[in-house]
Parts: sequence; structure tokens; C-alpha cells
Amino acid sequence: MVLGVDVSRWNTKVDWKALKAQGVELAFIKATQGVEIVDPLLKKHVDGAGEAGMIIGVFHWDDPNHPAARQRDFFLEKTRDIPYKLVAIDQEQEWKLWSEWQAKQITQFFDPNALGVHCQAMDDAFNHGVKAPVLIYTRQTWVLSYTKGMTTWLANRNSPLWLALYPKKQAVPTIAEFPWSKHWPVNARNLKIWQFGNGSWKLPGIKEALDLDLWNGTLEELKAFCGESQEAPTPSQIPAYPAGYLGRVEKVEDQLKTLITEARAHGWKV
Repeated sequence: MVLGVDVSRWNTKVDWKALKAQGVELAFIKATQGVEIVDPLLKKHVDGAGEAGMIIGVFHWDDPNHPAARQRDFFLEKTRDIPYKLVAIDQEQEWKLWSEWQAKQITQFFDPNALGVHCQAMDDAFNHGVKAPVLIYTRQTWVLSYTKGMTTWLANRNSPLWLALYPKKQAVPTIAEFPWSKHWPVNARNLKIWQFGNGSWKLPGIKEALDLDLWNGTLEELKAFCGESQEAPTPSQIPAYPAGYLGRVEKVEDQLKTLITEARAHGWKV
């Protein structure tokens, strides 16, 4: 089991070292949104998580008002100096107008078919431009309520998922406890991360309530998924040469030097 947290500008006081001491190994940090917004605490959070020795992931909020390629390019431009190992596309916006969202009076929604196509285009764009594993962050209820065709391409691609679903019990669950919807295809269940806490409760010893996540596997499997290479072997782990091996090599080298000297004596170019 690997614990993680995800943060953004709303989380102003994060004690990264305390989180690390509580077993948190993964930090997902908001980077960008649409084609104009960079999270103002991106660098601060990245520095803090990095100094604590955590694996860093970043996420981009997908605003369907903007084309996928433009969003991908904006993300790449604004994160070029960020040492991330994972990337997630945050797909949970069904409204067209932010003014309506802010007023909590949403009347204009994206067409479900068009939204499903857009989400797939985002997956295409990021997977063909980002040099890190790309996950889809979303909720089952959002996909099933606001999109058409999305579960089909998720299944066809076996897309790695980061899904949000919050159990009533305030305790760290196991991945096996994740409650799949009966309407969610069996072959679209490549769950990599479960966001099980939505900032409503705290880890022991941690002052701030944060979104909490659970990686589906071991820390070694997480590192492998990120493409991290194994640590270089220590000298004691490097196998020794067989007895007499180096002596035989030296004899061959001496014979080669003799042949070269004789060849040059006969006027041959070596």
C-alpha cells in the first residue's frame, strides 16, 4: 500500500516532512488549467514534496472549451522545469460557462457525445507529447452522467485511471474495497490510484486536511510505473571475475602487441 496526497493553491500550509513521516510517498500537485491558468503554488509544493523525498506527479485541469493540443502545449510550456514522474488529466468539467459555475446556476452543458470525443482527444494529445505516464482522473458518476462513449475508449485503451470515490468510513481502505458501479465496464478497470479522501479528514499527526490517495501496488511497482531505474549495485554486489580471468586477458593483450610489432616490421599498416 502506498499513500499519496494531492494539493493545489487551496492548500497553503502543507507539512511535507510530516506527511513523509506518516508514510506518504506520492504527491500529486496541480500544475495548469485550460490554456491560461498556472497554479500559483505549483513550484512551492513541488519543492516541498521533492525535499521530503516524495514521488511527484502533476495534474492538468481539462477545460473542454479549449482544444486538446493547445491545452497540452500550454501544460508542457509551464511545466518544463518541473521534475514530475507522473501526469494526470483532470476530467470533471461538464459546464460551459465558469460564470454559471461560480454562481452555482449551471444551465449550459457540453453535449455528451462531444465531451466524450474531447476527453479522448486530450488522452491522445498528452500521451503523444508528455514524456511520463499519463493517467485519467475522474469519477465514475461524472463519466456515466455527462459523457457518451468514454467508457468504450477507456476500455479499448486499458487507460490507467485515478478515480475519486469517498467512503463514509474515515479510514485508509484497500484497493479491493473500491466500489465499482454496475454500469462501469469490467474491461475499463485499470485502477492505478484511488482518491479516497476529499479533504474532510486528517491523517494522524497532520494538521491540515488534504485529499488522500492510495496507489494500487507496492512502492517498487509505483517507481517502475514511473520509469525509475533500479539503484546501481554496490561494489560488493558486482560479481567478481573468475579466477585467473584477468591474467588470461593480459596474455592475449601481450600476444596482440607482439603481432602488431611484427606486422609493422614487415611494412604493413596496422
